[in-house]
Amino acid sequence: EAVAWGSDGDLRSTGFGEHFGSQARTEQLLPFSDDEARTYLETMRGMAQDARLRALIPAMVLKCQGNPFKLSLLAEIARDDADLTAEEIENFAAVDLVYLVKRVVGRIKNDLLKWLLRYAAVPRLFTLDFIADVIIPFIKQGAAGDLGLDDPAQDETLLGVSTRDLFPVIPGTGSLQDREIAANIWIELTRYVSQVSWVQTARGIPDALALNPEVREPMCFLLQEQEQGERYIFLALNRAAAAYFSSKAQNDPERRT
Repeated sequence: EAVAWGSDGDLRSTGFGEHFGSQARTEQLLPFSDDEARTYLETMRGMAQDARLRALIPAMVLKCQGNPFKLSLLAEIARDDADLTAEEIENFAAVDLVYLVKRVVGRIKNDLLKWLLRYAAVPRLFTLDFIADVIIPFIKQGAAGDLGLDDPAQDETLLGVSTRDLFPVIPGTGSLQDREIAANIWIELTRYVSQVSWVQTARGIPDALALNPEVREPMCFLLQEQEQGERYIFLALNRAAAAYFSSKAQNDPERRT
């Protein structure tokens, strides 16, 4: 017996249906009740044994509205952040966004890789060539402090948590060749594939990587929200990607789909 969890789209993308076909059965999982959520945090996540964590449980239950995935994310955030308060949890805009900032971006030491994670969320998968031709020009613009298309400081207002220094200005980036930057970032990124869950090899496509939807989707949301400040990084990235693939199709008609 095999069990797979996720939305219908998630299961299709993994090929689960292709393997099991008519043998597969779909069951809808209902949200936890407040008591079930409290029990999950106390027992499964071990929060009852720690007075600081135990004091956060009521705010976590209220914030997550019975969503097991969000409860698990928030439990990890609470365990990592010794200064986290119930009031801060109540002010979180969205648990998955805060997790993205605190547990993923915040742990990356390479500043250029942080910028890549921000912009590589737009395509469903990417290669070294795609990074060099499409994403690096935007990284160089952001790392130079050009806020015309994207101002990461705007994220802080949306998230309700500090995002200071997550996407910093990087002096000298503009003088480097796009291919040189892409190659260095790619080497660094491939090291993460076997170590973390937020990036993985793309299924069935050699030399391509993809961000986990749990990272990709909230990051795309942050980019789309830049439009509130009349900055259109999400649209610009999509247009650049479309132009890239159009050029590929023209130059190699046999691979056109």
